[in-house]
Amino acid sequence: MEKALANSKSVEQNRDAFKRFCMRLSGDDAWNLLMLEFKLFAIRNPEAKKRFRKFIAKMIPPDAEKRLTGLLGAERKGKQVLKRSLSVQVIQPLLSALTLESLFDPYVLNEDARKKLTGRLFDALVEAPD
Repeated sequence: MEKALANSKSVEQNRDAFKRFCMRLSGDDAWNLLMLEFKLFAIRNPEAKKRFRKFIAKMIPPDAEKRLTGLLGAERKGKQVLKRSLSVQVIQPLLSALTLESLFDPYVLNEDARKKLTGRLFDALVEAPD
């Protein structure tokens, strides 16, 4: 992600770079399945779960809100608002879920549909403020 943002010079460019990163990640079946397998392992193994949660907390700490808002812009206001840290953190699990479903039933969720869904999920989670 740091590489994706390295050449950005504005919040809009950061969001575009992050979206491109997520779009690439959505097409990486091996990575998404690996993350899914690891999370399933961690759920069954408390020590692995504890270590993984610590890792995630380092990547997206509770106090990262200001930094993420600086990178991606402020979130929209209102009752349905999601903090930037939550939006960023849930993107990868959603991509893993799409990968799983597309591999399970590629006739329902083909590559084109997966790309469209990834784009729409990203836009909904990381939408620009009004």
